[in-house]
Amino acid sequence: MQKQTALTDLQGLIERIAYFDEESGYTIAKVKIYGSKDLVTCVGNLINPTPGEIIKMKGEWTNHPRFGQQFKIVFCQTTTPASVYGIQKYLGSGLIKGIGPVMAKRIVSMFGKDTLDIIEQGFLPEAQTSKDKLSDFQFYPSERAGGGGQDNRRVECAPYPRI
Repeated sequence: MQKQTALTDLQGLIERIAYFDEESGYTIAKVKIYGSKDLVTCVGNLINPTPGEIIKMKGEWTNHPRFGQQFKIVFCQTTTPASVYGIQKYLGSGLIKGIGPVMAKRIVSMFGKDTLDIIEQGFLPEAQTSKDKLSDFQFYPSERAGGGGQDNRRVECAPYPRI
């Protein structure tokens, strides 16, 4: 007769992906569990995990002989982040081409918790100023001091009203 163990519920924020196999979906992720100061290693099959996502999991604790304690995911559900920190991690993960961690920080510092809604809709529903419209958020290249080569370029952003 098989021994049945009760599944444990965990919820947290995906901090980083240590390994992801696109074919099988097998993932090793570092997750910030609510109420814990240390990151937890979670393993299992996930569909396109992204840093910054909130993940609700059911599974069991295992002890890997080489890597130590891990949470083996049996069932999970992911949702988009609601906190400013989570949104910044989510955008900076490479989810949107051209937006890295630095650009994500700038965008989130401007739009705050409304960032994902603004990206999805292009504007805040109650948009009354040009600051509230994503279409007025321009991205333009600038060169750093000390050189004009392609390697020395960076992208900066600033609100820039359209004429």
